[in-house]
Amino acid sequence: MKKNLWLVLLALVSALCLCLGLAACGEKGESGGTVTETGTEGLQFQKRKDDRGGEYFAVVGLGTAEEIEIVIPATYKGLPVKEIATSAFDSHTDARNASLKSISIPDSVTSIGSSAFSGCSGLTGVYITDLTAWCKIDFESYSANPLYYAEHLY
Repeated sequence: MKKNLWLVLLALVSALCLCLGLAACGEKGESGGTVTETGTEGLQFQKRKDDRGGEYFAVVGLGTAEEIEIVIPATYKGLPVKEIATSAFDSHTDARNASLKSISIPDSVTSIGSSAFSGCSGLTGVYITDLTAWCKIDFESYSANPLYYAEHLY
């Protein structure tokens, strides 16, 4: 019950922050990087299959990316990017994640795994392309929501 209450509270706070303009809404991140096929160079992806057998990609980590302002592409190698995997940007698994400044998430993302942004306390921007799509994302836990760690948004 407490977990569900936290998730509902996080969803409400997220929506409120976005509505009040505390997080930017648009197709460009703070650095001006448009959410495109290329996204941030070096991100690590994994091909997966959905319940219907359709293929898509999940972002599973920084890979060789050196940017601190991450742009997740809507597509990768011609397939949609639908997921940010469990612990993808967890600072406990990769210390570089602690210094992430912003994340741009396209409306193709429908699921964000548990602890995907754990320890990302340096986030100052979370950018989305569609508020409706953002509200439909399945966050596996509070640590899956980047807004939980983005204490410097306001």
